[in-house]
Amino acid sequence: MNELTATVARQVAGAVVAQAERDGWTKTSCATVGAAAILLPAATYIAPLCAASGFITAGIGVPACVTSVSGGIVAATCIELCQERRLEDCK
Repeated sequence: MNELTATVARQVAGAVVAQAERDGWTKTSCATVGAAAILLPAATYIAPLCAASGFITAGIGVPACVTSVSGGIVAATCIELCQERRLEDCK
């Protein structure tokens, strides 16, 4: 997981932690049950971080960066939630 994805995952994990705990997300269910809840706040964080990142100086551009980060953000957020012991079976 690259640093940009990890940064977004930490922020998104903070944004969805109450819902994850309330709804009892697990390692197995997080990606499917939590996908919509994770992707909604992720959009808020991804574009600004992509705009400020090395992607631009590397000539890759913001849209490619957003697509790249978006693709892995659900799994990365679930990993982050587990590492923080917020998922039901990670406590």
